[in-house]
Amino acid sequence: MLALAASCSSPSSGTRANTPLPSTERFGALAEHLDVARFAAGYPALVARLRSDDERDRLVALKMLAGTDELAALPFVVEVMFVADDAETRAWAAAAFQAIVTTYRIRRRDPSRTDGVFFLPPDEEDVDLAPLAGVVEDMLELGEDDPNVASSALVVIGFLGFESFRACVDELSTSDRPAVANSALLALSFLDGKGGTFTAPELPDALGTGPETGIFQ
Repeated sequence: MLALAASCSSPSSGTRANTPLPSTERFGALAEHLDVARFAAGYPALVARLRSDDERDRLVALKMLAGTDELAALPFVVEVMFVADDAETRAWAAAAFQAIVTTYRIRRRDPSRTDGVFFLPPDEEDVDLAPLAGVVEDMLELGEDDPNVASSALVVIGFLGFESFRACVDELSTSDRPAVANSALLALSFLDGKGGTFTAPELPDALGTGPETGIFQ
């Protein structure tokens, strides 16, 4: 779970204050399982930094979220990804999206399989992540000009078993962008039932400052 203190410093001057909650329209039926208001109320400083005009603030917040399986943070991360006007921020947001989804999904890893990452059938407590297909589709469209975004979308396709994207994944497996091609091959391995690997995406340091010293300063 997200290990953050709710009562921390107030937002910096470069933050957009009194911003409404992000739209959950892209999330379809999943929206009812995402308590966005709870997340915003519980971590106001983090949300403020996600919406900051300062690049370092956004990166540190995304790095914090990338270490969690906090699904309620997804609308905020997706908001950053689709409103950012620079490729670097979009790449960070896509990596955080990938990290949150795959970290949540890896909880259902089959411990009896030592030959790769395979998943147990869902149980009654699992949140159905199928509606994320809409977000992934939008990411692939955005990824036409942002290979890092496309790469993260492809990893999520594999982890969530989105068979409907197979033709697209197949095509991207021969991309001249190594990150895209490798992620597509990983997705195909999952879709073909051959399992895969799990490596949490790494987000770069923000000016050499880790989240433990930067997030609430």
